[in-house]
Formats: sequence, structure tokens, C-alpha cells
Amino acid sequence: MGSSWQAAPALRDLWIQIERACPESPALLQETLEQLGALCPDTAAELRGFAERSRRDAYLLRFVLPVAELAGWPSSPPPELARVLTLQLLWAMVWRRLDDVMDLVHGSPSGHDLRVGELVRSLIRALRVHGLLYPLEADRAERVAELTLETCSAARQERFTPIPYDAIWRRAGPFLIVPETALKLAPEKLAVYRELINLQGLVHDIHDFFDDLRNGTFTLPGSWLDAVEPARIARPDVLQRWFARASEELALAIEACRAAIGSRELRASRVLLVEACEVQAELEAGGSRDVP
Repeated sequence: MGSSWQAAPALRDLWIQIERACPESPALLQETLEQLGALCPDTAAELRGFAERSRRDAYLLRFVLPVAELAGWPSSPPPELARVLTLQLLWAMVWRRLDDVMDLVHGSPSGHDLRVGELVRSLIRALRVHGLLYPLEADRAERVAELTLETCSAARQERFTPIPYDAIWRRAGPFLIVPETALKLAPEKLAVYRELINLQGLVHDIHDFFDDLRNGTFTLPGSWLDAVEPARIARPDVLQRWFARASEELALAIEACRAAIGSRELRASRVLLVEACEVQAELEAGGSRDVP
């Protein structure tokens, strides 16, 4: 469809749906990665590796394309959109490294020094490119710091109590840096993006439910288990009730996201809604599939 770009195999099903709904996507993502190679060649090379490519493409489909749509693409995109989306991807990688560090703080300290180094390197690269495209005046720089600290604060909270659904976006503060400080999206568009982050965060938490229980992380799916079985004994009847509760909660989250999108023509973003609906249907049936 005008571009050779294809998502990593783990994202094939999602990519097929997005490309079908929004045939302009391959060309935009190809241009975004070309700009990444020009602006930050070291990161571009690192993200071509097998494991990193899947992570890169997940961010492109789930957190970069929605920003493009909210900025007016494909009908009326802002100038140099691909460069802006490159910056969004760089901040996504900062979030990834930050999350890795926080996981190590919470768990085993093994490899902590290396993870901190990777975080610092990702942060320096993102700040350099951000400064090239959008000079970081004092107010912008302060907002970058606030959104990053928001993520650290949310991670700390989850060691003791779940983050409320409408605040899940706080765990991913760096994803809001470009929409807020570079594109300066209107408040109602930022609200849509936060809802998309909330929804995908909840789907992720449902998928990682048992891992989070083992790791001592408190998420909403864990609170649902506490509500049906305070002793957290995973008997078949308990799991059946948990699946029912998870299905109901995810259905509410989908409706909240759908309401936020409203009548906006966000074709790629709506595919993410469809994906969440498929997860909800499987929960209703008593099981959940993997979501890369």
C-alpha cells in the first residue's frame, strides 16, 4: 500500500487491521523511522534488533499513530509530522528505560547500574532531539520533569495500592510530553489520548495479572481478586468470578474511551478499541489472550 513497511511479526494481526482501516499508515511510519535514522542513528540501529523491533513497533502502533491522528493526520497534518513522531518514539523509549529501572528497584537489584545507564542515555538522546525541534524553554522543561516524576510517583503508589482507572496514564507520563509541550494539543484531544493510554494500560494489567501478583505490584485486576477472594486462593470458582469482573470492568473502560473519541475520525485509534473489545469478549468467555 505505497510502502514496504511492515510491523514486527508479534503485531501482525493488529497491524493488518490498522493498515486496512488507515492505508496511509505505512508511509507515515516508514518516514518516521527514516527521520529517526537521521536524527538519532544510534537509537534507530538499536531498535532494529529482534526483541527491540517488536517493542518499537508496539509503541508506533499504540502510542505514536494516535498522536498523529489527534494532531490532524492524515487530512491536515502539522508541518514535519514525521520528525515530531520520531520525538514521540524517543520519549516512549525513555519511558521504557524508566520503567525497567523502577522494576529493578522494586525487585532484584541485579543489573541496576546498567539499566540506569540505559535510562540516562535514552533521556539525553530524547532531550537533544527535543531541543533541536522544540527549544525547551523553562515552562516546557518543567512540564517534561513533572510528567516524568508523575510516572515515578505512580510506580511507588502501585507498591501499596492500585492506581484508579482514570489515572492509569500517570504511569506513562513521558508519552504526554510531545502532545503537551511540542504539539500543544487542545485539552479535549489530550483527554482522548489519556483515555487511550488508560484503556491499553488496563488491558496490559489484565494480561499481566498473575505476574503482578507474584511481583507484589498492586493493580486493579488484583483488587478485583481481593473483592471475590480476600485470601487470593485461585480456585476455579474464584477465577470464574474474576473473569466476569474483569470483563465488566473492561467493558466500562471501552465505553469511556469510545465516549472520549466521540465522532472524531480516528481510524487507527478505533482499531485499538476493537482489539480491547476482543479481549473483553474472551474474558467474558472465561479466558484472555496475549496482547503484545
